[in-house]
Amino acid sequence: MFLKFSMETLITKFFDKRISAWRKKNKTTDFADFHGDVIPASEPGSRALPSGCVNLCSLWQKKYRNTCVFKTKKLQNLKTGKHKKRKGSKMRKNKGFTLVEILIVVVILGILAAIVIPQFSDASTESKLSSSRSSLQSLRSQIQLFMIQHNDTPPALLTFATDMTTETEPDAAATAGDGSGNEVGPYIIQVPFNPWNDSQSVAAADATTVGWVYNETTGDIYIGVADATAAVVADLQASGDAL
Repeated sequence: MFLKFSMETLITKFFDKRISAWRKKNKTTDFADFHGDVIPASEPGSRALPSGCVNLCSLWQKKYRNTCVFKTKKLQNLKTGKHKKRKGSKMRKNKGFTLVEILIVVVILGILAAIVIPQFSDASTESKLSSSRSSLQSLRSQIQLFMIQHNDTPPALLTFATDMTTETEPDAAATAGDGSGNEVGPYIIQVPFNPWNDSQSVAAADATTVGWVYNETTGDIYIGVADATAAVVADLQASGDAL
């Protein structure tokens, strides 16, 4: 960059000096006749301007408002404005996106959303299925343990939560512990939530807001599915986890 400006300065001074001498010699301020591929040969020290100095010639042309005669390809491009068009094209690209480009991006985002959103929905359903089955298995195993320790008597429906979460005497009535030291339990910390309706309730028949369906005679327990979708109900019934 420094070399370019230095050359421009030298050539401009060269033109200034030669033009000043020519103007004094010809006693005129009109430069219309001062042109040619070389500085007029009649003047001392005249020589041809290097062909690589077209840009400098352009500077001289702008300064003195005269006609530059170097017919090189670069000069022709300067005259026809091709450099300006190329610069303008670059500026246009820096302004922003076209409407077509924006529409393409929107379409791509729509396609991705159509693919990803159902996958998230399926992941949520699978997570709830896994959670409900895990809770059911825990309840079933603890009910079996309760029956073993209480002479094969399952917890009563009305006192299910109390029987399963507190200490009891190892008898068929599952009476509350008396502090004698032979109590059994508790079996669970709390009745788990049904992920399909966030309910902890235990009932003999399935219905809305029922978390778990329990048979106090046999000790069998199932997931309440009254609030689940048809696909979920079919899946749980097929595996024996719901009625």
